[in-house]
Amino acid sequence: MKKYDLVAPCGDYCGGCGQYNGLIVETAKQMREFAGLYGFEFRSKGIFDFKQFVMELEWFVENAKCPGCRQGGGPPWCEVRKCCFEK
Repeated sequence: MKKYDLVAPCGDYCGGCGQYNGLIVETAKQMREFAGLYGFEFRSKGIFDFKQFVMELEWFVENAKCPGCRQGGGPPWCEVRKCCFEK
């Protein structure tokens, strides 16, 4: 891998992104663990849907890892990325 492979078309550095470096996945795992450990389901009654919250954490654990824009990742709506790959 060359140094510039982690620089997104917009100039952002993928290595510093929580989605690329795994920080978002690790945070979601920790939140899921703490939610069960500290009884957040009981404390959330009438405030928010705890099961939906855990489902969304699971989504992050399974899907939030990004390979980087140059390897097919990044937000599909990004016009800078789209323009760079077209040209």
